[in-house]
Amino acid sequence: MRIRRWSSRSIVSLAVLLVGVVGASCSGASNSVAEEAGDIGAVKYGGYTEEEIGVEALIANYFADRPSRALTRYRTRNEYREASVPDYGSSPEATDRAWFEQSVRLLFFGLGEVMPLEVESASDELWHAFYASLDLCAERSEYPDMRLYVLEDGGYSGVSVNDEAQRLGITVDEFLDLRHECHKFAASYPALDREHRDELLKTRRDYYLEFLRLWMADHPELVVPLDYENSVNQPYQDHMREACMASEDPEECARLEGVSLP
Repeated sequence: MRIRRWSSRSIVSLAVLLVGVVGASCSGASNSVAEEAGDIGAVKYGGYTEEEIGVEALIANYFADRPSRALTRYRTRNEYREASVPDYGSSPEATDRAWFEQSVRLLFFGLGEVMPLEVESASDELWHAFYASLDLCAERSEYPDMRLYVLEDGGYSGVSVNDEAQRLGITVDEFLDLRHECHKFAASYPALDREHRDELLKTRRDYYLEFLRLWMADHPELVVPLDYENSVNQPYQDHMREACMASEDPEECARLEGVSLP
């Protein structure tokens, strides 16, 4: 029987690995790895530099790919959902990288639950500024009364595409285009003063970066670079090798999973 990738056991295993570094944020973490090492360009995690790992993109993509920001990159939510399904079967090496990225997303999710007050305040202000920027886009458009969201119980929700298009007297496709353009516009938070916006973004980014560095230093074996085909670390393959060795037919399991046995 083929072992399911990303089973609940696998996700829990990943989550357990993240508990230590997330907990450290509540108990007073030590100075960052980068500060201790001095020259950040010389620091390596699992044998790779931050540039080789794509650290900045990992942080940026985490926020850009959240459901609430889906329409900044995609015209419809269906397009977002289709693009959000990773192709874990392309190759074992590609899945190693996907495994690493999923670990990072779980880390970031946990960090979002234990933010210091300063970071939480910055994150909340950016959150509300995004929707204020949507309002600004609508006001400057051909349809200044266009509704791009609804405020319910203190939270933001999407509007009915069909109903809003009909109310404005335009086609659904025209509304989808307008909505997409306004979400792209709002992604740079134009409702905020630029200098203040940059300070908020830096506060949030530095928080996630610090703990990502700590986590990678603690778990170098999970770090897979952008050039995953030549990675010295193979977290997914290592996991599957262990799972296959514990199966009834290790060789058949390894063949199906595309990994080699030790």
